[in-house]
Amino acid sequence: MPAPDLIIENAEVFAPTPASAVAVTGSRITAVSEQSLRELAGPRTEVLDARGATLLPGFVDAHVHPLVAGVQRLTCDLSGLPHSVRVYRDAIRRYADAHPAREWISGSGWYGDTFPGGLPSRELLDEVVPDRPVVLMSHDAHGAWANSAALQRAGIDDATPDPSGGRINRDAAGRPTGVLVERAADLVTDLLPAPTDEFLARALLEAQAHLHRVGVTGWRTPPSARSGACPTPCPSTAGSPPTAGSPPASSARCGGRPARGWPSSTASSSGARPRPSAASAPPRSR
Repeated sequence: MPAPDLIIENAEVFAPTPASAVAVTGSRITAVSEQSLRELAGPRTEVLDARGATLLPGFVDAHVHPLVAGVQRLTCDLSGLPHSVRVYRDAIRRYADAHPAREWISGSGWYGDTFPGGLPSRELLDEVVPDRPVVLMSHDAHGAWANSAALQRAGIDDATPDPSGGRINRDAAGRPTGVLVERAADLVTDLLPAPTDEFLARALLEAQAHLHRVGVTGWRTPPSARSGACPTPCPSTAGSPPTAGSPPASSARCGGRPARGWPSSTASSSGARPRPSAASAPPRSR
């Protein structure tokens, strides 16, 4: 039997019987024990001290939208921020300042309970980014928040009728507030430049890295997501290219524009060795 590639010790192992050590060879768990497994180690075996952390098998999620999540994480992502108008304003300004060459500022993740009255306004975005169009999808992807420049690009004014399946929110005077509900968001997001294959590949790799960090080692994208629309606006530039060997772009669509094909419906570790998921990041030793 070959020496394992990885041995994890001093862990609270989730197993049918009490265990504190696990050995991994290739992509398989090859030994589980209540005692140390160091006697199995070879000269190239990595030994990881879990220091009492809980050790679980890698999770496999049957319904994940990695392209959407990756795009969210690479654009102006408000989803993990405190629900504060000041915090949102600062984050949007920082993102815009960091990407001066982008024709559009796009992103997602805002929550209505952040704003007085439950919804944001175009004026707030105008204060932060007055000279470029901005569109940010809500955290649930059912609404878009646009500034005046984006509304103007889309030709949305007081006289614009609500599209089928959508609503242009208006103030008491009948002026668009900047919130576009459901299909009304398409009036703006359809104007976004198509994302490059390189950007979409980076988005998939970013989502994969995040999933791995939280212990999800395999997942499946539902067919509707592979053939439907990506609800998060994409930027017009890709930034740095993907790493060597990265996958092609997904067959999902971003901003209402089709992207070229990603041939597989499942995702895994892209060549990285699958391993159990620990609840902490303990030190490594040899």
